[in-house]
Amino acid sequence: MKTKIITLISLFISFSSFSQDCTFYHDGSDLVGQWEMNFNSGEDWSGNNNHGSLSNTEPTSSRCNDLPEMALYFNGNNSHMDIPSSNYPQGNGDVSLSFWFLTESLQKQTLLFIGSFIDSNFIKIYIDNSNLGFQVKSRNWITNWSCPLNQWNHITFTKKDTVVKLFINGFQVDSTTIPALSIQDQSIKFGYDSTGEFFKGKLDQAKIYKYCLPDYMVWIKYLNVSQVSNREIDSDVIKLYPNPTKDFFIVESVSEVLIWDSFGRAVNFIRNQNQISVMGWQKGIYVVRCGNQIKKLVVE
Repeated sequence: MKTKIITLISLFISFSSFSQDCTFYHDGSDLVGQWEMNFNSGEDWSGNNNHGSLSNTEPTSSRCNDLPEMALYFNGNNSHMDIPSSNYPQGNGDVSLSFWFLTESLQKQTLLFIGSFIDSNFIKIYIDNSNLGFQVKSRNWITNWSCPLNQWNHITFTKKDTVVKLFINGFQVDSTTIPALSIQDQSIKFGYDSTGEFFKGKLDQAKIYKYCLPDYMVWIKYLNVSQVSNREIDSDVIKLYPNPTKDFFIVESVSEVLIWDSFGRAVNFIRNQNQISVMGWQKGIYVVRCGNQIKKLVVE
């Protein structure tokens, strides 16, 4: 039991301990775009035809078992992907931005740029001296998360009105408030901005949502669980019992439950069922995602 408890704790300390499905699922209609970035392509899979034009990028291995040509490599000098116009929400609309990245440099470089410097209405995600940073209009925000070299990480940026949050590998690491935006220029740039801050590294599986993902959905999207409703937010009053259990457990006030074992492997996805059988499960500790809460379940 001691070994299993240590394993569970390590899951929460090491974000990458959770296993992810590498399939690139279509994420519904409320998207600006989703770009798989495989085979040196900027194709938009959302159906919105926001295809990217590539310049000096190369196909490269992805995070998924090092598969060849399943991500894009940016050389840090003149590589970029441009979407000159899109259906990105104008004004101060709520959005979420997510993608996988691996950086080979800690110098100042731009990962994603949306909008225009000309009218100062833009969102910029960048790396500066090893720290991840954001600039939204005049608000320049250096986060407290330091980027590791040559390691895949998943980033999600959510914006609801003037509150923005940063998530790394599904977990929130920072948040702040920003000035209200008035986006008019709907262009999107991956790997650079117009000042010449080119990214050196790899990008993969980018998505832009036309709404703010709830916090718990960010974690689920990181794990790439395709079956879960994007919009449903469950009650904060969630009870799980009996715990420990030998035959079943009950979850109150929630309609969707996701369960992983202590090694990060998906065990079950339950919808609209509050009594869940554990018959046939191995004894040990499980991670249960109940709506927007994570709970520990012990099966004896």
